Amino acid sequence: PPAPIAQPHIEVAVMPTRASSKWEDVKPAPTKGHVMLDTGAALTLVSAKWAASHGLKTTEGKALEVKGAGGSNITVLGVTAFTIQLTPTLVLDLSNVAVSEGDFYQCLLSGDILEGKPGILGPATLQMSSHMTVGNV
Repeated sequence: PPAPIAQPHIEVAVMPTRASSKWEDVKPAPTKGHVMLDTGAALTLVSAKWAASHGLKTTEGKALEVKGAGGSNITVLGVTAFTIQLTPTLVLDLSNVAVSEGDFYQCLLSGDILEGKPGILGPATLQMSSHMTVGNV
């Protein structure tokens, strides 16, 4: 299920990336997950809980110092790899994805992974408000 904190997210198919040989045709079944696209994020990040719920393995990675949008420190436990299907025409193989200790973000996809990728994410409705009016884009 989506995070308990309201976040704009989309549902995707998630599948662990497996190192397979030409002799192995076994592929794990995809699971459904939620991701948040953030074009301003510096890296793609998943929570350890989200990774475990999709059968992803976390391996030690290089030490990263990550700060959240509000300036808080985010503890990175390691890295993972997985494949996600955002739309019927947009499948992404992700590697070296940071795995965080907290659970504020389930899966935060940074904008750089979408650069040059074919496919359409579809329409979105954004509600913006000011001190006097509410508007839609």
